[in-house]
Amino acid sequence: MKKALALCLALAAGLAGTAPVTAQDEPQPTVRDYELHHLDARVAEALFWDLCPADPGDGCQVLLAMGNLIRVRAPVAVQRRMARLLAERDVLPTSHRLQIHLLTAEAGGRQLPEGLPPGARQALDDLASVLPYGRFHLLDTAVVETVNVARVNLAGPRGVVLDAALDLQGVTGLEGEKLHLDLRLSSGGSVEQPPGEGGPPVRPGTLLSTSLSLARGETVVVGTSRAGSGDQALVVLLTALP
Repeated sequence: MKKALALCLALAAGLAGTAPVTAQDEPQPTVRDYELHHLDARVAEALFWDLCPADPGDGCQVLLAMGNLIRVRAPVAVQRRMARLLAERDVLPTSHRLQIHLLTAEAGGRQLPEGLPPGARQALDDLASVLPYGRFHLLDTAVVETVNVARVNLAGPRGVVLDAALDLQGVTGLEGEKLHLDLRLSSGGSVEQPPGEGGPPVRPGTLLSTSLSLARGETVVVGTSRAGSGDQALVVLLTALP
């Protein structure tokens, strides 16, 4: 009798263990608001998508990303990871070091300035492969360290002082490896530009205005500003220093 009772209990336990999982047992996506204190909502949104599968059918959705609030729908596991990630990232920002190279570019031939870092040389090689510029002359370089915004003067061609303004929009990537920023290069045009040597003439006003993203240690060609007869240009390189 005891053996029969034990066998019945074992069968009952086995049946209970193999019972089908109902929809109520599955963790459903939940909606949660995250209040941001230092992080931009666009950066928080990018972090959220880093955590979510690429398939929107898995339940990930950004419902609102504005000001100091982001509202998302996601599985519970993703919400937990998002909360932990924001606890790490939504803090007073750390400073970032950026290096700017200002150069002139001319068509014809092949010449790179001496002493350029390998990343800067590679960026110019890549530029020369797609645009008709092969000769580059370094005008000025500067290293800036900033939390969000920075301005620096650069010595442009023919004695003109150029103003470079950087506005760091945020940092994304699960390891914080991607910087997003705006850069504007402008000239007041207050210095008389003598003709002849010294590079292309520089018109007053904004010469270059762009938004870009780059990884730490990466050098990118921010842009070129055509000058003179069209076979000369100003080139700006930007490096996110490790």
